[in-house]
Amino acid sequence: MGVTAPATGAPGGTPGVYSNTHYLLLGELLERVTGTTAERYITRNVIERAGLRDTELPTGPHVDGPHSRIYESWFGMIDPPRDYSVYDMSWVGPAASLTSTVTDLNRFYAMLLAGEIVSPSSLAQMQRTVRIASQEGRTIDYGLGLHPMEGADQGAFWGHGGTVWGGGALAMIRADGTRQMAVAVNLQRWNKLDSSGRPGPLPSTRHSRRSTAWRCTADQRECVRYARPPGSARRIGRPP
Repeated sequence: MGVTAPATGAPGGTPGVYSNTHYLLLGELLERVTGTTAERYITRNVIERAGLRDTELPTGPHVDGPHSRIYESWFGMIDPPRDYSVYDMSWVGPAASLTSTVTDLNRFYAMLLAGEIVSPSSLAQMQRTVRIASQEGRTIDYGLGLHPMEGADQGAFWGHGGTVWGGGALAMIRADGTRQMAVAVNLQRWNKLDSSGRPGPLPSTRHSRRSTAWRCTADQRECVRYARPPGSARRIGRPP
């Protein structure tokens, strides 16, 4: 589907456009060069080499071991949010099917910037950036699987984020390796679309006395919406 879509610009033009299709093509290239699947090569040469104990590229819809459930709101159009905890992401291949933990993500980025995953020259290539349009519609600097971010009074960080149906993660590490963080969320696109069809700002409780959230049973058959004034929680309704 990606290669049959209309071109977004001339090859090499700026800004470029971020797309998972690029990573699918890289996976195909990796298989041609190594003679094995991208999943096997990444598992052997990255995941196992880095000692990532809870990271894998699943071959089916289930995630092994304890894990959080994930829910998709799709800008309020899926109400209540749908449970995507059991979902086969193999259709995107190595572009977005990897599962991990924040502990493993922090370990990976610390080793990457320390030169323990790729050589210093390869890391320098990863950090050589060009301007691209991100999936959020912003123009950012982007390298080879890395992009720089600025932390408040903390200087430059390197990392990456991503989302799938219901789940998302962001991991970053300061350029000098002294600070890092990884965040995972289990509800996606809970903001609304504005009149132009673009995602609006995320709901904030800073200017509101009340926020709401859905609490769902594991099988998604029963969901209850809770209002949350400061310091309390009470049930205010049940969807049909």
